[in-house]
Amino acid sequence: MAGQPVDYGFSIDSKRQFFGVNTDVGPFAQRWTGNLYVFRQAVDGITDRQAVGTEVRYVAPQGGIFTLLDYDTSFRHLNIGTVQANWVAPWKSSFNVLLDYRMSPSLQTSTAVFGEATTSIRTLLETYSEDELRQRARALTARMALASAGITHPVTKAWQLGADFRVSRISHTDGTNNVPGTPGSGYIYTPSVQAIGTGLFAKRDVTSMSVTVVKSESYDGVGYALNNRTPIGANWTLGGSLLLYAQDSDNGSTMKRIYGTLRTEYRVKPSVTLEIEIGADNTLSKSELVEEKFDRKSFSLGYRWDF
Repeated sequence: MAGQPVDYGFSIDSKRQFFGVNTDVGPFAQRWTGNLYVFRQAVDGITDRQAVGTEVRYVAPQGGIFTLLDYDTSFRHLNIGTVQANWVAPWKSSFNVLLDYRMSPSLQTSTAVFGEATTSIRTLLETYSEDELRQRARALTARMALASAGITHPVTKAWQLGADFRVSRISHTDGTNNVPGTPGSGYIYTPSVQAIGTGLFAKRDVTSMSVTVVKSESYDGVGYALNNRTPIGANWTLGGSLLLYAQDSDNGSTMKRIYGTLRTEYRVKPSVTLEIEIGADNTLSKSELVEEKFDRKSFSLGYRWDF
């Protein structure tokens, strides 16, 4: 593969090109497959991102394992490391585990333009060397880590109960002379329980309810969520969601949020579906000195083409 990346929302005044080669390997022992790849992206004539990586997959009737490793050879640092596994026990319980480590944003020299008076790497090269730009980009990049484990078990023909536990953390950034460093998030613990019902209102409808607790070093929160998706006839699907969230911070500030959506889908033909969604978001934040209200209404109309 080869081409030029396209940015939406933020772009830099530099020319970037990339090329890569991927080789699929396997299957081995009927269940193991994977790939090996090399990738290089240049920006204004210097290395922006240069990586080698591999994916390894194991697929069996009762579960599977997926791993991804992406190592940047120019920064000499692991960019992404992921292990995800799921298993269905003979007694029908489903287990899932996820371990994820990645750099945020992805390691690349062009991150060095953040906070600068120019978005041109070529202009910055008049002041900094390539190695110095790479050091500045690294100082603006955080490390994200996530570990989660969950279980779901059918208790009746219509209901499943589940629970999961997540631990996440975002590191600090050192910053540069133009961009101050950011503190780390500390460990954030997120346990949740959920109930999933099928066939409650129609033959193929799905309803889920969940309660999630958030515990961190600086704030605590609790969220309640309700989701439903109900097919009507052969072509129509109605659905919606409701989220209630409350948060208390150590500095005395509070936040309350209500977010809801209504969604309709109409299947024009087997491969084309029209989608309409209406949403409302209301957030109230309070501190000792300030009270802020945020209200947003949204509407979207689109289509999905499966081919």
